[in-house]
Formats: sequence, C-alpha cells, structure tokens
Amino acid sequence: MYTKGYYKNTFLKLLEIGHKYEKIASEKIALKYNVEIIFFNNNYKFDFLTNEGVKYEVKADFMALKTNNFFIEFAEGLGTNKKLSGISTTEADFYILTDSHDYYLIDTTALKNICKNLNILLTRETKTAGYILPRKDLILNSEKLE
Repeated sequence: MYTKGYYKNTFLKLLEIGHKYEKIASEKIALKYNVEIIFFNNNYKFDFLTNEGVKYEVKADFMALKTNNFFIEFAEGLGTNKKLSGISTTEADFYILTDSHDYYLIDTTALKNICKNLNILLTRETKTAGYILPRKDLILNSEKLE
C-alpha cells in the first residue's frame, strides 16, 4: 500500500522507533504481571507474547501529546485497493497505547467496541484510515502502566 519511497524513507524508520516502545511496554508488562516475554513478533498479528500465552500489540502515537487523541488504524488504501489492517486484523489480546510518556493497557475487544462510536480520520500521504480515540475515553477504559 505504501509507495516505495515512503516505505524506505519513512515507514522503516518508524518501525525501528516502534520497536523501542514495544520493548519498554514489554518490560512494564513483565514486571507488573510477573511474566516472561518469550517472543517478539514482526507482523500484523501482535507485537509480543508472554509465557502465559497472552498477546500484546503496542502502538506509539506521538501526536497524542499535541492532540490528546490516539489514532487507531483499521485500514490502508482506498476503494478496491483498501486493505484491512491494525485493529481489524490484530490477534492481540490487549493493546498498549503510548504517547511516549504514558502507557495505557486496554483489552482489544473493549477497544474495538469503543471504536464503533468514534470519528474516522484518513491520513493524507498513506491513505490510512483510523478511529480517533480521545485520551479521556482511553483513560476511562484502560489501565495506566507504571
């Protein structure tokens, strides 16, 4: 779905940054629940897996610091090129949303239910569609990880 230039120049850099926040989130989960992280995944299904079989997806949204909203991706592209992604395809049991400072843990099913009533945004460059989740709604329905 991404242009070759966007993929090489932007997406891969963002993916590397995302891995940093996945590691931090996994450490928080390991400490909080006294579990071991046994696998880091590199596809759409989930980001990491614990020894108890729980799967987590981590999303870092730095614009949330400015907008107080989190972008929850659900599709890429338009029309016949539209491809489900993000929350539409995840196999994660829980999402961890971070703005790089705060980390919020939310059950994936609960997040999907909340998203049904949210506004949708389409990004300009990548034509990625996502729900706009206000921080206040996230706080009401999640647990903050310390």
